Amino acid sequence: MKIQNFIQEQIHMEHVSMRQSNIALSDNISAKPADLDRASFEYTEGISADETLFARSLAHSITEDVCREKGVSVEKAAQLKKQVEEGTYEPDPMAIARAMYNL
Repeated sequence: MKIQNFIQEQIHMEHVSMRQSNIALSDNISAKPADLDRASFEYTEGISADETLFARSLAHSITEDVCREKGVSVEKAAQLKKQVEEGTYEPDPMAIARAMYNL
């Protein structure tokens, strides 16, 4: 993953170009808003088996933690997943409406 700080790069490039053209820094200041929230991510192909195993175990651990915190059993979640995959799950529309109303 590659994360770049674009504002520092922009300032550095402006400083280099100003130094090359002998222009004072104060003469080239603009009122443009800074792009502070930008990040660049690169995908590296060929992720190792260790990284894949780590990601899966981390996802499993987080899922268990969330289920435990919310009072949902892992067995119940597995049962619901199986029903959804088989096409036999029938959600209760009133329960969904109540849950949405209570948000």
